[in-house]
Amino acid sequence: MKILCVGVDETTLEFLRAHGFAIEEGSDIETAEDLDPYLLGLESAAGLVDVEASGLGIFFPRSVRNARNTTPLVGIASVNKDEAWSETCAEFLEIGGDYLVKRPVSPREVIAALSSSIRRSNNGLHDIVFCELQDPKLGDLTLKINTTTSRVYVDDKEILLTGKERSCIRTLALAVDRVLSKEQILNSMYALEIDEPELKIIDVFMCKIRKKLAEVDPRASIFIQTIWGRGYSLVSLLALNNSEQKAV
Repeated sequence: MKILCVGVDETTLEFLRAHGFAIEEGSDIETAEDLDPYLLGLESAAGLVDVEASGLGIFFPRSVRNARNTTPLVGIASVNKDEAWSETCAEFLEIGGDYLVKRPVSPREVIAALSSSIRRSNNGLHDIVFCELQDPKLGDLTLKINTTTSRVYVDDKEILLTGKERSCIRTLALAVDRVLSKEQILNSMYALEIDEPELKIIDVFMCKIRKKLAEVDPRASIFIQTIWGRGYSLVSLLALNNSEQKAV
């Protein structure tokens, strides 16, 4: 699994690699706001941030959670002489962090923290994304996406998608109600591959996914919205008679 590491020392990085983690170093991340698009684009299983070495500070999870990103976040921090460690940990957890490791770092504790946080995330309800269409004439419709397994259901009927199609809709689901550019979607889908196809392939995938959704219910394709000049968005709640947007 891939871990985004920011400001993490080389000894810990080597320990993670030796235990099977794929490491992506966010050396160009300068602010906490940079984390969300980075995590999303790489489809990272978790983020590991040294709050001092990175310069992001103890409150970095707040920006990620404000962006509705649920990726597990583990921090590394020094003891604050003016505050009890339990208070520092409580603050970190309250703003959306998953685990805070105290310096000096125990690589074994870091791996345990990452594994535990990822395990909880994969079993959490937020891994199920529900999209609802409220239609007073034809009845309501539900789209469900499991971001752990990438399985997709329309009214509990599973939609059979290819691997790349699942990756495409999962990327949208991880950023539900947000607009993603074609570049962001492409980078997410092909993060582990050397050669990326042209951007127009995203339009092809969207067309194929919408067609498969519509085979179960013609209305289902509307959940994937085209935002002209900006990209695509998966919409969580739609009232068909009030929506002015088109799936096209």
